[in-house]
Amino acid sequence: MGLLQGLKESIVELLQPGTRQTLGEARALREMYDARNTNMLPNTLYRVHNHERGNFAGFSFVCNCGVEYQLLNITDWTREYECKACGAKFCAYRMLGIIDADGNYLMKQSEIEARIAKLPMRPRLSGRPAPSPFIEIGNDEASVEWDGPRPSVPAGW
Repeated sequence: MGLLQGLKESIVELLQPGTRQTLGEARALREMYDARNTNMLPNTLYRVHNHERGNFAGFSFVCNCGVEYQLLNITDWTREYECKACGAKFCAYRMLGIIDADGNYLMKQSEIEARIAKLPMRPRLSGRPAPSPFIEIGNDEASVEWDGPRPSVPAGW
């Protein structure tokens, strides 16, 4: 650390006591976060987006112990879960303040969407390539002519 950096930190500490401790805690969290190399913070709820189309697919919760739980079904969002590794309890909608302990909704749908939009986002990686476009065949009720480009067919079809 240089002389100017030390002087700057001393002046900041004089003007705003506790800054050095706060920065130390943030540094410790950053080191813990970087050591796991998962790009996800512990005890954080994320909104998961489908990587093929970018649509909202559900939630992902990363426990303090580093275990990730993906809640992709809408019925999973209001349930309370317990981490099998450390025993911590979590519920996506309760963490967001959308429902109370009894499961009653505390806000309107538009407010729920706004609250979810504020969460950090991460892609849902399924490990599969994006699906190829397809044409539905066998519809006897209406005959539809295809006028677009020829769809790609995966190898082996």
